Amino acid sequence: SIQNVGIPARVPSPVRSLSYGIELSTRSELVQTPLSDIVNETVVQFGVSGSAANNTESITINRLNNEFARASYNRWGPRPVESISIPDIQLESTAYALGEEILRRKGGVRLRASYESYDLTLISLTLMSVVSITDEDCGLFNEPFYFLGYQWSDDLASITAAFLSANMI
Repeated sequence: SIQNVGIPARVPSPVRSLSYGIELSTRSELVQTPLSDIVNETVVQFGVSGSAANNTESITINRLNNEFARASYNRWGPRPVESISIPDIQLESTAYALGEEILRRKGGVRLRASYESYDLTLISLTLMSVVSITDEDCGLFNEPFYFLGYQWSDDLASITAAFLSANMI
């Protein structure tokens, strides 16, 4: 079974609120994603007749045909093109959706955050669910973040949870 972990066009309501000093004990990381990771044009090559037939086409998603690419281009200027080949996909619409997902994830700068937590109920969060984070020391007040996952500490008493800001900076 395939689980959708895409970034939606609109940020959903947070499923939980987390605060530094309460559920989040120690800040491990709070950094911006690098400018070099920004993408505002993608080329997706797909297999029109399936991967075995070797008959491929490609679709380009850029500022001329996509609002995410246009907004990124207007803010950050031209960026390197990201190409992906997915020969098992046969529909142009599916290839377009995958290319647009790359633009949603990488069209701008986001914050990456990690916190140690002794609140082990965080492990029940669904991958890519939205949580609201308040970390006043860093100027975050109920900011929406996607939950990226967690890692157990060596003594299994806490976890380090990773998050990606839902809003681009």
